[in-house]
Amino acid sequence: MGSVGSYGASLCDGSEYNGNYIGKISSKELYDWHKPRIQALVEAGVDVIIFETIPSIDEAVILLNILAEFPNQKACLSFSCKVIFF
Repeated sequence: MGSVGSYGASLCDGSEYNGNYIGKISSKELYDWHKPRIQALVEAGVDVIIFETIPSIDEAVILLNILAEFPNQKACLSFSCKVIFF
């Protein structure tokens, strides 16, 4: 099993939970940041990639587009989301 966190985790500012970086970084930059990490896990032979704490649908779509380049790779994706109390 291999784990891939959100781009925000690399910023060390808590944005992996709120996605504040979305809109400040291009889709291409996100793709280019994630692709080598995912490719390394696939090439290492992990059986499942876990995409963890993804705070944005936009980032999730990019991850899934990269995953589509590896059609035999199994994966799971989890989101972080805001909780609103009424």
